Amino acid sequence: YDRPLTGTKILVDAGNGAGGFFVYRVLNDLGADTTGSQFLDPDGSFPNHIPNPEDKIAMKMASEAVIENAADLGVVFDTDVDRSGVVDAQGNEVNKNRLIAVIASIVLQEHKGTTIVTDSVTSNGLSAFIESKGGVHFRFKRGYKNVIDQGIELNIKGQDSQLSIETSGHGAMKENYMLDDGAYLAV
Repeated sequence: YDRPLTGTKILVDAGNGAGGFFVYRVLNDLGADTTGSQFLDPDGSFPNHIPNPEDKIAMKMASEAVIENAADLGVVFDTDVDRSGVVDAQGNEVNKNRLIAVIASIVLQEHKGTTIVTDSVTSNGLSAFIESKGGVHFRFKRGYKNVIDQGIELNIKGQDSQLSIETSGHGAMKENYMLDDGAYLAV
């Protein structure tokens, strides 16, 4: 399984920030077809759009590129790649609660009972979903540093917290030393 993404088309919109490496050094090496990826070269003037997965223009451009290139998935990074957003094959933005649900579902397959820390604005539906998958949802005050620090604190106290993620797209996983890393979450 050296190339587990063979046959999968994943488009990356790096917004001329630092995320171009994800195409060249991660996805291509894993076998993904990255045709249609855009704005991969760093340019601090950000000539195409603001590199921000919460920016409507960035998400619209990524959605259009996913549809135009018949990609299975689109990933949009912010400037320094510590946040990511996702677009599905139909060009729909996977909203923040849904993105958290997808990542939580994957985490909970291996870590039943773990605590998923999120910011306070997540939905009651997300709480119900996490609990239905065998997890514990812990809402905490806004601010990605607050959310991640709370996950770290829970782990120190002996309460397993494998994922801390904010609706902005900032997130950290225990298996990655609770580093705020949008690229790691995207994989």
